[in-house]
This record gives sequence, C-alpha cells and structure tokens, in this order.
Amino acid sequence: MDFPQEPGNCAYCHVPAAVVSTQTNPDLTNYFLNDGSAIGERITCEVCHKVLNIVLDENGYPLTDHPGILSFTYLHSNNNQYYIGPFANINIQNKSLVHKLTCSQVFNRSEFCAACHYGKFGDMMIYNSYGEWRNSKYGDNPNESDYKTCQDCHMTANKDPNAKSIPFPKRDGCTENGVEPVDYNHNLLDYGFDDKLNRDVSRMIRGAAEFDKLDFSYEPEKMNSLGVTVRVVNTKAGHKFPTDSPLRHLILVVEAKDRLGTPLMLTDGERIPNWGGVGNPPYGMLSYGGKAGKIFANLLVESDTNISPTAAYWNPTKLAWINTEKKTNSDTRLAPGKKDTSKYYFAVPAHGEVTISIKLIYRYAFFDLAMQKGWAYSSRQDIVVTAAECTGIPTEPEKIKCVITDP
Repeated sequence: MDFPQEPGNCAYCHVPAAVVSTQTNPDLTNYFLNDGSAIGERITCEVCHKVLNIVLDENGYPLTDHPGILSFTYLHSNNNQYYIGPFANINIQNKSLVHKLTCSQVFNRSEFCAACHYGKFGDMMIYNSYGEWRNSKYGDNPNESDYKTCQDCHMTANKDPNAKSIPFPKRDGCTENGVEPVDYNHNLLDYGFDDKLNRDVSRMIRGAAEFDKLDFSYEPEKMNSLGVTVRVVNTKAGHKFPTDSPLRHLILVVEAKDRLGTPLMLTDGERIPNWGGVGNPPYGMLSYGGKAGKIFANLLVESDTNISPTAAYWNPTKLAWINTEKKTNSDTRLAPGKKDTSKYYFAVPAHGEVTISIKLIYRYAFFDLAMQKGWAYSSRQDIVVTAAECTGIPTEPEKIKCVITDP
C-alpha cells in the first residue's frame, strides 16, 4: 500500500519458493488466489534442503542487499530429487523414494539461520536475532562450554540454552565423528498443547523469562505506601526476548488489591502506556494500558509521520528515544541474562492483607493492530510467560509470601 509499484523484499524470507534466479522482485499477487501451488506454501522443504552454503561479509554477517535466500548458495541440479542435509549417513525409511543425498556443515551452524534472522530496512536494524545471539555468551566463543547454536535450542528435544553444550564432534555431521544421529526437530518453537493454558501455544515462550526478585517495603513517608520491587531476567532465550519483529513485546503487569478485592491506587511508579491496550479487548487479549507496569519492546517511530509504535518498519524508522548519557534507548527488550528492576508503590488499606499479582505477558502484535486484523482470535493470543501471586499484611512486608503460579 505504501509502495504499490514495488513488491518489496519480504518474499525472500516469507515466500522464498516464489523467488527464481531471474526474478529480482517476485510478483506474489497470483498466489493469494491459488493456495494449492507449492510456490505459495511459503517455506518448503526444498528452500532449505538444497542449500550448499551462505554468503557472509568479512564480519560474519549476511550482506544487507542480499536478504533471505539471496544469501544462500544453492545446488542447481537437473535432478529434482537431490537433497542436502546435516548428515551423511541418512537412513530413508521409505525405500520407494529415489533421493540422492549429500550433506553440508552449514546445517549445523547458526549462520544458516542468519539469512532470514538478520536484516536492515534502510539504515535501521529490524531483524537481528542472529546478531543478538553472536553478542551473547551462547554465541561469542565456540570453544566455551555454554556455546549454543540456533539448532541446539530450536531443533532438538532439549530447548534449554542452559543445558550442557553439544560437543563439536557430535555436531560435525559431515565428518566421521558425526555418526551419532541428532534429532533435528522442526517444531522450532515447541508449539503444542499447554495444560495450564488449555490451548496450543509456542511453549518455548513459556518460562523464557523469570522473576529473579520480588521484594516488598512499607514506606509510610511515601503517602503510606507498599513498595513492590520486581526484577525480571531473560533466563532461556539465547537472543533478546522478544526478538526479530518489532511488533512483539513483553508486558509486565503489577496489580494490588485489598482483602475485598478492591484495586489499590498506584501512588508512584511507571504505568503501562496506552498502546498496551485501552477499551474492550479482543478475545485472547486484555487491556493493560494505564496499569502499573512496563513494556519491553523495540519501540520505533516513523521518521516522516512520528507514528509510534509502528508496524510499518519498511518505511523509514528510527528509535523512539536515545539517552546518550545513560547509553540507553527505546529498545528495552531483555538481552540474554539481562536483569531489569522496577519499583511500584500502592496505597496501603486501613485493614487486612493485600494480594499482589505480577504477570509477564508475551504479545505478538500491538493491541490496536491485533484488533484491526483479528489476529488475537487465531493463534496470536497473549501468552503468560510467568506469573506470581503474593499475599500478606502490607505493614509487615517481610512476611509477605509469594507463589509462582505460571508456568
């Protein structure tokens, strides 16, 4: 809509099967009406399993003018049944299939994922889970015990980056050392049924961050308030959490109620901005705007219109704010191992115990946009990353007890 004469570069990652070597800008309009076409199936088996290598610059990153599969070196063969994978000793159960197989070590390396998980629009970095991983303890040194590739977490049964590292002899599938098979599970986000939520979700999101500290203080000099300190830490994501699309964000919600269930007034502390949701929410989402808490997001603003937050990152964008003195900016997402501490003050009731509910919510897209598109009605409902409930007498904060209720 913004550039009607330009098909853009979205297809190189999102519909790569539609891209052919002679076509720089693929026209995708035909595939909306012909869903049965293999070309319109977005990311097919062949998109990945005919890759020989990936082209990187001298710093180990994809070239910015080669988005998606333009960074791949492909096998060009007259035999359409020629496939490449991570292992040389593949056992095909269906013997009727005539597949010619070879292997490439690129399938065992994070560089394979970099093609679509590192990308700029103009001068603005938008997708950077590959760069975030490289800058983390999981990706900065292959010789360290905590080194993990994307495949180690997203394509194995054990999706915890804190688990013991896979030794290189086992990872080198194209050598004689790689004789032990590894289950390269293609359920990349462990999507499946969650018993507590009673629905299918991306289970890797659940518990990816935790409350590292929940502390309380009675402060009569601050309008007779109960202070609530919350420290959140990214414990299981080997990149920023959330990562890639700027639409994704985390919402920290802190609520306090008296013994009758009446909400306590926030006397001091940050409030969730209105774009966290105001008004009647769609199914699968709640309105958090104005409540005590904060949002962790890569907050961008359109350079020409000052619209923020923006989902149109193909337009010229910039960070919403930059604090050069503190070396901070509007990208407030949680880096691997990063801790974020915030404090909130609630008016203390005259009598009885209080209940403090603390939740960390993963949201796929901005509230207004999700309502407009109807996304929350499908598989894009809010996900509770973690939650806690604390109960006690506010004037005796040391006796307030907390229980983790999710996941």
